[in-house]
Amino acid sequence: MIPGYKDMLLKVLRLLENGSEVKRRDIIEKLANYYKEHPDFKMSEEERNKFYTKSGTNIFNFRVGWTIWHLKISNLLERVNIGTIKITEKGKKLLSSIPSIITDSEFADLIDKDTDHIEFIKNMEALRKARKKREK
Repeated sequence: MIPGYKDMLLKVLRLLENGSEVKRRDIIEKLANYYKEHPDFKMSEEERNKFYTKSGTNIFNFRVGWTIWHLKISNLLERVNIGTIKITEKGKKLLSSIPSIITDSEFADLIDKDTDHIEFIKNMEALRKARKKREK
C-alpha cells in the first residue's frame, strides 16, 4: 500500500532532525525503503513504481512532495536550494516537544492546527476566490 502524505509527515521531519541539508531524491529513497518494510504498508516494488494515468507522475514521489510542501508551509522545513531542504528551528522545537509515541494521524492533526499552516491555507482560498471572480 502506498502511504498518504499524512502518514509521512512525522517520518520526513525525523529524517531531517539532525539539521543537515538533504536532497529530495534522498528523502524519497529513504522513505521508499522504510515503507517496503513497514508492517502497516509493505509497499511493493510495483506500487513504488506506479504512475498516475493522466499526468504520468510517480504516485509515491508525488505524495512525498505533497508531504514536504505541507511541512514547508507550516515553516517546519525550508528550501535551501532547488531540490534540497532542511528542518527549521520551529521544526526542531516541535520534534523535541512531542511525545515519542505520537501516531502519524495525531501528528497530522497537530500540523493541521499550526497557525502558519492555517494562515497559508486561508490565503490560498482567498486567492482562489479572487481568481474565480476575475474569470466571471
